[in-house]
Parts: sequence; structure tokens; C-alpha cells
Amino acid sequence: MKTIGLIGGMTWHSTLDYYRFLNEDVHRRLGGSHCASIVMTSVDFDEIEKLQVAGDWERLTVLMTDAALKTEAAGADLLLICANTMHRTADKVAAALSIPLVHIADATAAEIRRQGLKTVGLLGTRYTMEMDFYKGRLEKKTRPERSHSRRKPAGRGPRHHLQGARPGTDSRQIPGGVPEGHRRPSGPRGRGRHPRLHGDPAADKTDGFADSGF
Repeated sequence: MKTIGLIGGMTWHSTLDYYRFLNEDVHRRLGGSHCASIVMTSVDFDEIEKLQVAGDWERLTVLMTDAALKTEAAGADLLLICANTMHRTADKVAAALSIPLVHIADATAAEIRRQGLKTVGLLGTRYTMEMDFYKGRLEKKTRPERSHSRRKPAGRGPRHHLQGARPGTDSRQIPGGVPEGHRRPSGPRGRGRHPRLHGDPAADKTDGFADSGF
């Protein structure tokens, strides 16, 4: 079994979800008394939040890289950053590692394609919704492949393209974490029903929500 490395604490509420979901999935797959092999470095979110507000992403990248290297040295075979917003630093963190960093936008894009969603509402911190590091990567990963033939390749299903529908200004006032009770899994059942988007016209245009939480 490979050891999963986590950078947590952003905030600890969402880190609990990562830890629980990983262990539940390993137990579901393997049964018995199996659980996930995990090493984690947890950071102090107070420092992270102040640097975010100050716009000091250079210092944030240093902190994330340091935490990632500590986690790798502890025996991790791959790394997850347990916060969507801090994926703003993911490319530079990944470049410093000799183990793979699993980017959450890539996993989200794979699930969007699996469910066949075409228009997805993005919910999360202001940084996640307004900067391009998350939405741009989602759009790239769900963009239809170019084909030189007009004929549909044999054995391939429909191709899907992500069209982002972000909340209006009134729904984006919280700069940092989204309250824990407002996090919801992405999927078609979330269409127009998310508690943070009542009355927001963007909600009625979505097939599902990618709720990025923190």
C-alpha cells in the first residue's frame, strides 16, 4: 500500500474530511481492518490566512514547499494539498518534489467528465473563484480534444466541455473559508439548490456544483 502525504490545517475542519474520506475509501475497497497509510504535515492557518489577505503568495509558496518536503521526507509516496485555495502554489510545490502531487482540479475534472456535466458552478473562497489557477485548469482538463476527422472515433463516448458559472458578487463576499456546513459534493443533484446560491441566476444555469470549500 502506498503512503499518502497530506498538507493539512487549512483549515483543520476540512482536513478532517480528507482524512475520513481517504480511510473510508480504503476500507471500502479492501475490507477487513484496512485503513489508509497516511503521513501529514499540518500548518497554522492563522499565518496562512494573513498572508493570503496580504497577497504574499511568494511567502505562501515557500511555506507550502517546506511542508511538502517535510511530508515527502516522512515517507509519502504522493502528496495532496488539503485546501483548494492553496493550489495557487501547486505547480511550484510540485517542481520541488520527487513524488507526484495530485492536483485537486485534475481529480475534479475527471469526475465532471465521468458524470457528463457540461456547465458546472464553482463555489469556494474568493481566491479560488476569481483567480485562474483552479477554474482555468478545470477548463483545460475538460476541453474537447481536437480531431482531424469529422467522424466520431470508434469506442469513444461523448466529449464534454466545462463552462464555468460562478456566483454573483453578493455570493463572493467571504474572502477566506467557506463555512463547514455549506460544503457539498459536486454532482447533478446540486443544480440550483446550493444554500449559498439562493436567488443567484448562475445557479439555474448549472448541471452541478464543484464546491471547493476552503
